[in-house]
Amino acid sequence: MTDLHNDILVSGDNLGAILTGCVINGPVMFSTHNPALVVEQNDVQTAFKNNVNLSPTIKILIDQLLQMYSQGESITGLLSAISAIPLTDQEHISFIACKLLIKQVVTQEEKTKLLSELGSLTIKLSPDYEDCLFAGAIIIMSERGDEERKFELFSRSIGELSKQAYICTTDLKDIDCLPFSLDECSIPTLKLILNLFISYGNSDVSSKILSILKARDFVYEYKKEILLLECIDLNLIIGTDYFLLTKQKKEYLNTIIQRVIDFLESNGYSNDLFFIAVQLASYTQAEDIRLLSFLEKHQQELEAFQPIPGINLRILVSVSEQELQDSIIRKSSPEKLAEKIIQNSKDGTLTAIITLEQFSKKAKPGQIKATYKKIKKLEKTPAVILSNLVFLAVMYDHLDESTCRNDIFYLIKSLESEDVFLAILINLSEKLIEKDLSELALMLLKPRFKEFENPWVSPVYIRYLNLLLSTSQYYDLDTRLKLIAADDNLLVTIIVLRAKLALSRGELDESYEYFYQLLDNPNDNSCLRYVWMNLINIRQQQNKDYRDIVSVIDLDVLDDPKDPYSWLLLSEMIDHLDDITDKILYWFVVEPQKYAENIFRFVSSLPNGALSKEYRYSTDSPFIGAFCYSMSGRNEIRLVCSIPQLCAQQGTYLISSDSPLTCKLEKIKCGESFIIGNFGVLREKISPLLGAYRLATELMDMDMNVPFWKGNIDSDPSKVYQSLVDFIESIDTNKEHRETTLASDLSLHFKYQYVKGINSFSQALQGYLSGKVSNYFSLISNNEEIELNDKDIVLDEFGFALIVAIGCHEQLINNNIHITEGTRKSIEGWLFNCGEDSTIYFDKEYDYFSYTNQPILEPKDNLADNVRLLLKRCKIHNDKEFDMPMITILGQKLFSYNTRASITLASVKGYGYFVLDPLILRILTAEEFKCCPLATINYLDFIQTNVNSVEVAEHIIRFSKQSNYLDFPDLCIDFVCQSKNDDVVNIFIELFQDDVQRLMNILNALFIKSAFNQISEENIDCYKFIVTKIIYRILTLKSGLTETAAIIFDIMDSQDVENYGFIQPNVTYNKSEFEFCQDSRYINRIRLLYCMDCLMQVSEQIQLPFEDLWNYVDRLCATDIIE
Repeated sequence: MTDLHNDILVSGDNLGAILTGCVINGPVMFSTHNPALVVEQNDVQTAFKNNVNLSPTIKILIDQLLQMYSQGESITGLLSAISAIPLTDQEHISFIACKLLIKQVVTQEEKTKLLSELGSLTIKLSPDYEDCLFAGAIIIMSERGDEERKFELFSRSIGELSKQAYICTTDLKDIDCLPFSLDECSIPTLKLILNLFISYGNSDVSSKILSILKARDFVYEYKKEILLLECIDLNLIIGTDYFLLTKQKKEYLNTIIQRVIDFLESNGYSNDLFFIAVQLASYTQAEDIRLLSFLEKHQQELEAFQPIPGINLRILVSVSEQELQDSIIRKSSPEKLAEKIIQNSKDGTLTAIITLEQFSKKAKPGQIKATYKKIKKLEKTPAVILSNLVFLAVMYDHLDESTCRNDIFYLIKSLESEDVFLAILINLSEKLIEKDLSELALMLLKPRFKEFENPWVSPVYIRYLNLLLSTSQYYDLDTRLKLIAADDNLLVTIIVLRAKLALSRGELDESYEYFYQLLDNPNDNSCLRYVWMNLINIRQQQNKDYRDIVSVIDLDVLDDPKDPYSWLLLSEMIDHLDDITDKILYWFVVEPQKYAENIFRFVSSLPNGALSKEYRYSTDSPFIGAFCYSMSGRNEIRLVCSIPQLCAQQGTYLISSDSPLTCKLEKIKCGESFIIGNFGVLREKISPLLGAYRLATELMDMDMNVPFWKGNIDSDPSKVYQSLVDFIESIDTNKEHRETTLASDLSLHFKYQYVKGINSFSQALQGYLSGKVSNYFSLISNNEEIELNDKDIVLDEFGFALIVAIGCHEQLINNNIHITEGTRKSIEGWLFNCGEDSTIYFDKEYDYFSYTNQPILEPKDNLADNVRLLLKRCKIHNDKEFDMPMITILGQKLFSYNTRASITLASVKGYGYFVLDPLILRILTAEEFKCCPLATINYLDFIQTNVNSVEVAEHIIRFSKQSNYLDFPDLCIDFVCQSKNDDVVNIFIELFQDDVQRLMNILNALFIKSAFNQISEENIDCYKFIVTKIIYRILTLKSGLTETAAIIFDIMDSQDVENYGFIQPNVTYNKSEFEFCQDSRYINRIRLLYCMDCLMQVSEQIQLPFEDLWNYVDRLCATDIIE
């Protein structure tokens, strides 16, 4: 039965067993089993019958020998019997010739005797007998390798036996190699030639010979030969993996398979056609049940063949063999299993999934790692690569996930050009999907399907289509669905796929129509449950009534308690509560531990008043009620059941309705004792469903329930929110890791999930505004290696948030801005949460957004207005129409969905994806992942133009502070430091006022830059405004002459350019070192004078005692510094 609960819809069949004993060996080529070519038996019989020199007895014996040989019977006894009979020389020689012609053992003495007889022929023998002798001699010469004498003997002969012997002993690759014309050949000789060229797989020559035979032989039908030629021609017609065939080729192959089976079943065993059947079973990768059923009946014949590379059919068609292998594997120790796994890899044979799973259960982590190390060291042949992949896919949870994932990635890349059965790869992909590695599963399969857009609809293809859907390959999926034939569109799996695709795109009406079609599939209860649940979910999303759907649900279809849809649908059928209660109670009491949570959820979902609490007393139902009572102080709950067998099996929670205890409890009132001495007291009589709910709650408490609230709510209503926040943070075990991650140099694209917010846009905007989140940016406008598109820009939620945070959206006035539908929803979700009329700004104290209905801010400070303004300019694109590039699929656990969709949009349309983060830039421009153009704003021009804007400057300073750029100003900070705006400079200083040493480092860097500027051609002093402000702040932080003088000395004595001081006494310098020191001394002198000038200016501003202060500094400083 098709399982529609999974994302991957498959029929199951035999695909699971295909990984047993597989070997990679390229595609299957259809050919007949190379026959042991022998001369035509009828001609041999005729030759001996016409030999007048043979006695009637020997003629009869030779005739019997030939008949037994042709029928496959043992001729050993008859050969011995003839050898024991006294024979004349001619009879003996005839017997020798006969054995040679049927490829029996002939002694050297016998061969010599035959050749001697042939060389001394003096009497005229019958032509047939003479032809027989020549044929035997040709075979002997062929065994010796004497081709010249063999051809000489053939030239002297005139009979058909000689021709046949020559054919059987010569490697004839083409019909032109024959030393005679086909027109001169008898029908038996032509048949022999036909069989020879069929065995070579030469369809053209075989067809030509077959045409001659059919024109001359009206007795034989040549059905087998025609069928063999059609099988050989499959090599020209198919030419690809079985699961990649078009529907037309698959249907043609089906007819060939059926004809092969029909012929073999009607005409008996045929060596060559049976071998074709084995090859067909291998090519179809054990998918064709007809072939497997046929081979199951012929296991003895199958043993005669060597295993076909790719599939161990012998095990596959034998239930007893499979059970034996499974038993051996389950009983094997982990050491034995490890040996088997390693040996299989060495032999180029895939280990069965069951073997690997048993090994993963039995082996210790160290054994698993050691086994993988040994496999990993083997030579990387395709078989070893595939073995490694299967091993890692099964053992993924037992190995280091990061290393394991990386190894799988590179192994898949290594396997791209190798021929591997798709059934093997699809099973491997299933294992990867189980481990939440869908992106690697797609990477494994996509190159195989790339050139085949319309294969037949197989379980393998359905799995691949579902994988495309789950990895957002919408364009590829759309293309493939459009190519599916009309009749295949009626398949359940295709309809489900179309419904799921429409659902993922938000096309609810279309999805509903597809699901509704599946209600015509009455024989599949699993499918019906799946369909009904989806129809209800769609109606709920549309805020529509769905009671009409519930009213047609057949209770008999809800027959599987293991299916979660059964419970969900039952919870919707409140109107039929009496009818469904017995069903769910029976499921529960049979396996109470297993279905406790289901009962709990079911009863909890019932509306008020729906659940009866009364004990039934008399009813036709098997479950009458429940008693809650205490025994010796211990509370007990028992359900009353009228099924004795069930009570006997589940005595822990059931009591029989006929038991004495039940009768006694029914008669007494709650609170009364039912055992003398008050050891037993009845507490409650309740309905059976309520009793089951109470039992389920107790079971869940024992298994997994723990109290979760340990916090205290503040009595002050205004502090309730803060007390909740404090409690959440107190139980946040990942707080330290989260804060470390947010402060790291990872891209915000990766760490946004650690930011608290209502959705990804909220997290992105807060991440760029928060002082606790580090952000790094790259100025890429001068990087020629990066492809740029500055006209059409694609923004994801991070690009959108960054432009809003920096306030540079006006610079994009001439750009076309594009976003995906998902990004729009994320942004509008944040706006909706803000409220239509609210002003929203970022509160630095609480590090979060704040809202107010009062227009107390400047319009430019209202984040909501800025977001709406930029959003109006954006062109919206459907994000469910394109295939996501591999880099976004591989990064799906890191990138948000909207980022992946935005990169996809940029890739497909050729627009520029906007990003300034250096890590993301490195990833997107990596050689193997270069997938889309990039966009950038002219960041430097923007900053230089807006450097006196407080809003812009604040963002630049904060970003640079987080990025540790301020130890020596980068270009952005350099522009800010040149600002003459008092507010901008004050913001700069306020961010560092608690870190005097940091301010000192910044000051020193600015001194050095000023010194270099003064000796440049421009001779511009653009930093004095901010330098004096910083000095002022530093000096005013201290009080007292001593502390102030010490700070001034620190400022003057700060490190100089390139860590070189003035020329040191008693040190020898070479010329270049002396010149460098002179230059360094000159720069430092200018720096020091500039420093003193700024200090004097600030001293005057704050009215420091100038002379006393500088005298104190003079005593601190060496005289060689202040020259």
